[in-house]
Amino acid sequence: MPLSDWELWAVANRLVEEDGRRASLKVAERLLELEAAGDMEGHITWLMIGERVTKLLRQKPAPGEAVQ
Repeated sequence: MPLSDWELWAVANRLVEEDGRRASLKVAERLLELEAAGDMEGHITWLMIGERVTKLLRQKPAPGEAVQ
């Protein structure tokens, strides 16, 4: 069963909160695992999570970066 938009954002937000800029790396690792396992539905789900992680990271300043 596919995740709702809210659930996708919740997963992405949790990854960014826990891993910061490394969240993108975690998504990439998961995508490779799912592809290797042949889980295309899971792969698509994590692609959508990855898109949201990217959007969240664009909004979050890097450590030491001034907020304008």
